Amino acid sequence: MNMTRPTVQTTWVAAAGAAALLLLSGCPAPVQPLPPAITIEQVVQQVNRNNALLPWFKARVGSMQVTLYDEGGWPHKFDLFGHMIYAQPNHLYMDAFIAGEKAMGLGGNDEQYWLWIRPVYGRCWVGSDSGREPTGAGRMLINPRQLVRLLGVDAIPAELARTPLAVLRTSSPADRANIIQFIDLPRRRSGAGDPDARSSAAPVLVRELWVDRDSNRPIKVVLFDRFGQPVIESALSDWRMVTRGSAGWFPFQVDIRSIRRKATEYGRPPRPGVIETTAGRMRLTFVEVEVDERFDPDHAGPLYEFQYPPDLTLEPVDGRSDAPMEAPGE
Repeated sequence: MNMTRPTVQTTWVAAAGAAALLLLSGCPAPVQPLPPAITIEQVVQQVNRNNALLPWFKARVGSMQVTLYDEGGWPHKFDLFGHMIYAQPNHLYMDAFIAGEKAMGLGGNDEQYWLWIRPVYGRCWVGSDSGREPTGAGRMLINPRQLVRLLGVDAIPAELARTPLAVLRTSSPADRANIIQFIDLPRRRSGAGDPDARSSAAPVLVRELWVDRDSNRPIKVVLFDRFGQPVIESALSDWRMVTRGSAGWFPFQVDIRSIRRKATEYGRPPRPGVIETTAGRMRLTFVEVEVDERFDPDHAGPLYEFQYPPDLTLEPVDGRSDAPMEAPGE
């Protein structure tokens, strides 16, 4: 009798466990229905409605985890902190510190953009605005124009039929996103009387903006090079209302990563000893965002002007610097 009771109890417990597993496996969690489909004009309106509340702001970066690659391709990881000041559409100023010392800075205005990095590189890149969509990071860790795009807080042009042309597609039901694709339409060159001499370049995808169908907030940005290959992308999460000065929402977690490819500029392998500066990853954690008219370019004075750090090597960036040049990715 004493031996039978444990055996019966063990069998009962095993049967109950099996039944529970069967019930769990046979009853998946209910899937939330998708919201009704909307047009591209409605998606743009929803995004721009929020971004209009962020015409200029200052954001404090509590953590910026950056990976830099040296000439030998070895990664160097740094944890920085700093602040970012931004005004739509092109004005940007950002400083990042390590142990209280300035380690990295980037910025831009309507005429030019720049990036300087002290550790590993000791360089300062400066480029002029070509008026085109920023594509691959090229020789820079990240193009300041790219950073603005990757945050998902820049205004989308209301004229959707202009270059870059904006079109809409929807993701798979699991991703629950409306995807705005921006397509560059190459400008035609005059052919000196020969119609066959005009540019025959085909349209190319330059950017994707993934917008969550439930919240109507951006959740992902993908940038492409001039060959239509994905170069860099960001994941946007932890959207919160800004700390002071506005009712706008801002992504307090931004995870930026390069997309590893074998292609390099014009299809050639990188030259030995050349620094390939595209970051494997840059993770930004914001802790405070403030909207204030002091950051309006009309009142900010020299805030958005380039100041060359004299201890760094100056490297001008030409108009073709956005070709895909990848460091070993993570």
